[in-house]
Amino acid sequence: MKRFNISMGEDSLARIDTFCKSKGLTRSALLTMSAMAYIEAQEAMPDLQKQIDELRNAMEALTIK
Repeated sequence: MKRFNISMGEDSLARIDTFCKSKGLTRSALLTMSAMAYIEAQEAMPDLQKQIDELRNAMEALTIK
């Protein structure tokens, strides 16, 4: 495993620590899960936008003009 340092505001760190304590997580576990969830959501966006565009086109095709 690699280690790295990050900087964040005291308020943010306090919230993270409170949340981690309530869920039985380490900071590292929470930040890893959060980063992976963010990346996965961003990677899914092109597929989601493609589906939205396909639905919009299908709805327009069904609209009586």
